[in-house]
Amino acid sequence: MESGSLAIISKRVGLDWALSEGGGGGDMGFNTPAVRAELNLLKDEGKESVDGAILLFIITSTTTTQSQTQQQKSYFDLCAPFNCGDITFSFPFSPSSTFGTAQFDCGLPRFQIPCDPSSSIPSIELSGRLYQVKQLFSSDRLVTIVDNQLINEIRLGSCTSLQNLTISITDGTVGNAVLGLLVGGVNLTIFKCPNGNSLPSGFLDQVVGNYNCSEGNRVYIWDGTRTQVRPGLGPVVETPVGCENVSLPLSGASLQRLRSNRSGADADGTRTLLADVLSYGFQLEWPNITDCQTCELTGGRCGYDVSSKSIVCFCQGGCSK
Repeated sequence: MESGSLAIISKRVGLDWALSEGGGGGDMGFNTPAVRAELNLLKDEGKESVDGAILLFIITSTTTTQSQTQQQKSYFDLCAPFNCGDITFSFPFSPSSTFGTAQFDCGLPRFQIPCDPSSSIPSIELSGRLYQVKQLFSSDRLVTIVDNQLINEIRLGSCTSLQNLTISITDGTVGNAVLGLLVGGVNLTIFKCPNGNSLPSGFLDQVVGNYNCSEGNRVYIWDGTRTQVRPGLGPVVETPVGCENVSLPLSGASLQRLRSNRSGADADGTRTLLADVLSYGFQLEWPNITDCQTCELTGGRCGYDVSSKSIVCFCQGGCSK
């Protein structure tokens, strides 16, 4: 047989090998009608050629398996937990610097962590704004974040960043998983009104404090202790005409400190106190990803397949069953 024939049959058998579940079985994946016909033809021309073709396929398959194993180990190492400051992150979080550079990622699309190289402060993006990651409780799937941009502007007298936090609604798929507000979490209600705006009778009796903004508005911090509170939605209160209602997530402990201001503080003191209270941060939670739990229980590390939008499990030397 000519040398070209061996190359042709090699390619054909190699294709059927791939289509026969990795070449498994006693016949090593050659048990298809088309391949048997080719092999019978080779047998008529000389057994040595058949043996040579099979040997070539064994070498090719072994090389492919070794390559796949090496890729598994490479991603296993790449997806190790990483540090930013004094916080250690793991799946579903990943460094923003490596996300989207290959078919597989070490975290989910909306859980990327930029790590400031100068301060080693981790952050995460929500509603187009970076929030500092203050604490991480992986076993409880909770993260505490702080809106430093809002805090800094409040200290400077600006109300530009005083706005509602918008959390995307997930459709339940892994690729669209998001951090969400806690059910029954504490919210602080703030009214941003134009200066000189007419307010309802007794309105000021229901606020903790108020102060002017440099943009010409006045902020009123509502005291939720005097109204019925709906879990997670803040106090039931009608927004004065011409005013904007802003609901800010808050920690329960810091809310008590803010309420102590009812004894009376001036505008500057109220603004400073609000900034201090917001610096405690608030908590968000992420969904339970069962496929990742299963992977980790076998000794693997989780990743994300961009093309299939599904969880992949990377193992070092094979995962236990």
